Amino acid sequence: MPPIAVIDDDQASAFALSLLLRDWGFDVIVSRDADAILRLLDARNGKVLKAIVTDFHLTCSTGIEAGLAIREHLGIDCPVIIVSGSKGGDTAREASRHQFPLLLKPFEPERLREMLLRLAT
Repeated sequence: MPPIAVIDDDQASAFALSLLLRDWGFDVIVSRDADAILRLLDARNGKVLKAIVTDFHLTCSTGIEAGLAIREHLGIDCPVIIVSGSKGGDTAREASRHQFPLLLKPFEPERLREMLLRLAT
């Protein structure tokens, strides 16, 4: 099964999310940016992702930019789910413009699971 990429520059959040996804049986790769995710995939000889779950606010970019860059580099159209604690309109507008679902923190884990099962099957 292709992995789910988790991108978050907050290590604790990334670790917690990766544990949750692994508990659900998903293979997961975790990093703080798109370039590192691509390096991890290259190390696994992988070119496919089941989905990308990314925080909106990253150190070097937005989660939307990271998701788009990974999809373009790999030539795939996998789902990108944006996670954000920001309830501001810009985050929602940007996610909607790219048709990426937005999960606002804190969220119920079951909502993420439902999204993944619906979008990544």
